[in-house]
Amino acid sequence: QHDWPAVRQRCHSMALAAKHTLEQHFDTEMICPETFEWFSQLCPIRLPDATDMGKLGQILREQYQIEMPMINFRGIKIARLSVQIYTAQEEIDAFVDAVIKHLPACQEG
Repeated sequence: QHDWPAVRQRCHSMALAAKHTLEQHFDTEMICPETFEWFSQLCPIRLPDATDMGKLGQILREQYQIEMPMINFRGIKIARLSVQIYTAQEEIDAFVDAVIKHLPACQEG
């Protein structure tokens, strides 16, 4: 048996920590409140406006085997981080480190 409320809280906390690290590192603003009413385990992370999402996605897939859905919503670039019961902290750390390492080279223009 799983304590599903505790699982959701753990996943939410892991997602928030990754979100905060990336938003602080790249000086981007949050796009929604950080409460369970807005998201639980699927976390929206704002990317810098000049991000080449195709290039970043390709690097994450090819070099790290990370699938990261990204969208451009009215000029706001958003990555969607999914944290599930089976997600390990090491996987989140690898994702954050990969984005910090490669995003500066994935700028348009």
